[in-house]
Amino acid sequence: MRRTLGLCAMLLCFALRPAPAQRVAPAGANFRFLVLGPVRQAEMGDAAGLTALAAEAVHAPERPRFVIAVGDLTGSGRASQYARFREQALGFTDSGIALYAVPGHNEVTADEGKEGFVQNFGRLYQSFDAGAIHFVLLDSTVALQPWGHLDRAQLEWLKGDLKRVKPDIPVVLFLYYTIGQETLPLRPIDNEFDLQPILREHNVAAIFTGQAEAAASSKTQGVTTFPAPDVALGARYQVDVTPLLLTVSRIRRNGPAEILASIPITGKARPSRVRAGWDDPDVPFLARRRPAITLEPRAVEDNPDQEKAEYRVDDGPFHPMTRDKRDIWRVEFPTGKLPIGMHSADVRIFTSQGVELGDELIF
Repeated sequence: MRRTLGLCAMLLCFALRPAPAQRVAPAGANFRFLVLGPVRQAEMGDAAGLTALAAEAVHAPERPRFVIAVGDLTGSGRASQYARFREQALGFTDSGIALYAVPGHNEVTADEGKEGFVQNFGRLYQSFDAGAIHFVLLDSTVALQPWGHLDRAQLEWLKGDLKRVKPDIPVVLFLYYTIGQETLPLRPIDNEFDLQPILREHNVAAIFTGQAEAAASSKTQGVTTFPAPDVALGARYQVDVTPLLLTVSRIRRNGPAEILASIPITGKARPSRVRAGWDDPDVPFLARRRPAITLEPRAVEDNPDQEKAEYRVDDGPFHPMTRDKRDIWRVEFPTGKLPIGMHSADVRIFTSQGVELGDELIF
């Protein structure tokens, strides 16, 4: 049943294929944008304080160039709730601040499924450029279901979209459900492992999600993931962009900015990134698995002679890996005692600067 619904969602997205990447109106190299978490707008009243938040942003010394809402905009995806949301957000749009959104769980619970979101925002997923950054908004929801899925049409679109982006161009990703945080059976996106290889070859600077119960922040393939704070508390992320840095701050209503991270985004300033994969022979049945991991690229300040690497299977203990003459950490472990089904191998490297970078391999 779950796969059947996933197929239906896939067919729907074929019909709603987005237009090619847009370009935001040109501006200076330095700019600011906001990220909004759950709003859960009801039919009546300003239930989430969106009007106050918009007024505060509009009258700030530096206005945001655009706002991105990462799901749960409405209480249950009803047309009256969308209308009220757009009314409460007029402070942004009437001031020339572009408003983007991705659907969340609440937007696909009504009988209309995803149609209400498309009628109000035009696209389920899209991309655009601002400054020197490529922004990608994905739809991770399944109509009438509380779990996530990325359909084949969307993944193929993403491959084509990122193929046009140079490797050093920073990419910022937005989607509702979190990735890389839960143990394998509890993942909210059932095919998360189809997304990771697409992102791996690109300079993904940060990921923003909207799932309210997610942790404060986490690392996904060495990339920081920020679950957006609840708008009902007057909270949002303020992201300041310069040619060198992407600085993420959490702001509460009328409160000071709390800087969470300053992320290098230029090609020369890029930190070390992990590259992981399987080093298995091409045989029909594998009694053992051989994960391999290295840093590619490696930051200038990181000394390979002072690194160490570890791996674990599922939620088991970590074990050491060994580096070969080609600067690749490898290990081999038996699979005979593992139950038939899907498993994960976590691999991680500790750099000479004490930074932990990791990845996950599915088998």
